[in-house]
Amino acid sequence: MSFAVAPVPWSSRTGVRVAPVTPGEQASARSTAAGSTVSGAPGVSTGANAASVTGPTAVAGPALAPVPSSAAVSSATTRPLVSIAAVYGRGDRSRPGRRVPARPIAAPRRVRARTPVVDALAGIVLACLLVVVVARALGGLLERFGQPRVMGEVLAGLVLGASLLGLAPGDPSAAIFTEDARDVMKAAGLVGVVAYLGAVGASLDLTALRRDRRAATSVALASFALPFAAGAALALALHGEVSGDPPLAAFALFVGTAIAVTAFPVLARIVDARGLGDRLPGRVALAAAAAQEALVWPALAIAVTVSGRDGGVGDGPAGTVAAAVAGVLVVVALARVLAPVVLRAASAPAGRFGVLVAGLGLAAAVTEVTGLHPVAGAFLYGLVLPAGPRAELAADLRSRRAVVALAVLLPLYFAVPALRLDVTTLGSDGLGMLALVLVVAVAAKLLTATAAAAWAGLSRSDALTVGVLMNARGLVEILVLTVGLDAGLIDERLFAVFVLVALITTFATGPLLGRVPQDPPSPPAAEPPVARPRRALAGRR
Repeated sequence: MSFAVAPVPWSSRTGVRVAPVTPGEQASARSTAAGSTVSGAPGVSTGANAASVTGPTAVAGPALAPVPSSAAVSSATTRPLVSIAAVYGRGDRSRPGRRVPARPIAAPRRVRARTPVVDALAGIVLACLLVVVVARALGGLLERFGQPRVMGEVLAGLVLGASLLGLAPGDPSAAIFTEDARDVMKAAGLVGVVAYLGAVGASLDLTALRRDRRAATSVALASFALPFAAGAALALALHGEVSGDPPLAAFALFVGTAIAVTAFPVLARIVDARGLGDRLPGRVALAAAAAQEALVWPALAIAVTVSGRDGGVGDGPAGTVAAAVAGVLVVVALARVLAPVVLRAASAPAGRFGVLVAGLGLAAAVTEVTGLHPVAGAFLYGLVLPAGPRAELAADLRSRRAVVALAVLLPLYFAVPALRLDVTTLGSDGLGMLALVLVVAVAAKLLTATAAAAWAGLSRSDALTVGVLMNARGLVEILVLTVGLDAGLIDERLFAVFVLVALITTFATGPLLGRVPQDPPSPPAAEPPVARPRRALAGRR
């Protein structure tokens, strides 16, 4: 129960009287406080006779004027509170009554409740920031040892995943990198890698690719076919060690694909970091790795289809290959036909950039739907654009703003697969399996690519450089392994073995390139002499 207090008129000087206020009268007291008046007096005192306030006007006798306050109107008060309205003045009886200003009632402070959506969003942002910070720190540290910064992005997932951070009490890795956080990181990282590979495709020198097509074709076919056969033979020895008993044919196709993989996104960053993009071995390796992208994903789709388990990558081998070919044709038509037509109607630079980026996203989506990976569509789109739009796309995606955005998005894409890795599940048998797979993978890929490049006419050092670059597996290998794990073609232990092989071969790329002597870059071709006009020659005569 709460109480309202009002001073009596000055003539009676009997003080004030406290009257109980019901909850219904509290609202009336709040609305009539501004019109209440009392006579001025130097002080007040309590009395025994008064009439309670029932409305906006005072009743006969010692009238009460409601004085609202936070205590008088609060219904949650558990003990009587008295608010006394002081009457100010020097005691001059001739002064008329003065109005007492009403004190505003402070609204109760509302605290916004935290919702599960807000908590989940905060956790996702924290996970992304943690990956970016750790990747940048490890990348800067690895650069001092001759490694490309991209390896710090891959290693960040290994450090923050189940292999290291997950070993701490309470498994902080699982608490931070929830399933929702990983899905968001994967989607955001995919946007970054699509933009990056679109810029790589748009920046390639097509004239040099045409000039080096013989070497690129030889390296692409040889360094895929022979390692694929070696991997299929290795599968015969590993099949009995895999839990789940996958079909032998599908298992052989999958292991052959995993051994033959070259990590095109990682290779592109290594070539860029080493300054090999304008040199013959860098161009040949990039073109060969890009060509192998068109072989890896259909082969993976066929392996999953043969296994009889729904992998979401095709409906039968023939349908899978047909869908992949159709996807490539749609991307070519999108870049060569549709994009130039739309660009003619867009005159503003921002509008042209929007058209090019939208086409890049559509190309990635088409190859995703047709069974290939989005990176294949992004690279192909940038590669087959006409000369003018290619130059615009390359310049826009390599601007300062785009570089900053890619520096945030790319680490997310490279780190997500490594978060799943748990090397503690290997054991002694797993270490022996790791050694066997590593020897077969390195010998088949490095030696085959080197021999094919030398057969195509490259020098010994350039051919060895191509072999070392093609031996880098990295991210594409991890993506292939993730698909195989989800389809039930491999178990957790074999997954960890192949991921370690991918990391070891990729980490070895930098030191091996540093030991290969590099040929000096070939001088640019001399420009043909300009013919003089006949008038000038006639004038001399």
